[in-house]
Amino acid sequence: MIGTVALAPLMLLTACSGSTENDAQDVRDAILAEAPGVEDAVVRYRTDIFTNKLSIRLSMPTVSEGDDAALLAAIDAALDQAWNASPSEPSNISIEIAPAPFAEGERIGDPGTITLNGRGFDEALGLDYDVPWDTLIAPSALLTERYGQRADA
Repeated sequence: MIGTVALAPLMLLTACSGSTENDAQDVRDAILAEAPGVEDAVVRYRTDIFTNKLSIRLSMPTVSEGDDAALLAAIDAALDQAWNASPSEPSNISIEIAPAPFAEGERIGDPGTITLNGRGFDEALGLDYDVPWDTLIAPSALLTERYGQRADA
């Protein structure tokens, strides 16, 4: 009984900060409806009692350096939609991009993402650092500044 009582606050905090598969589906649907050129997306929350990280893998047909303007527009729209469609405020949103179409069972972190480093996405989006290799990570402070204060804040 004592173990159950001790775990109750932890379970309550986890439940309060958690996001569900339906939440991820809602974010995915918003991205697919509004992000230009995005053919598919995988969305996953990584939530614990301290953070609510939102990870996104976009599938796009245009991924070469000559397509950077289209990639930037898609990344910007995906961040905006994810920030505003998420039912709880993400502590950060990470985005990776893979060439379309996704392989069956494609997951976040699978090989095959394109290199985002050195392509100017960091400056264009207002990040304070260069994008590491293949994953762009936008913290909540930047998301608030760029896309506005969330209604739940």
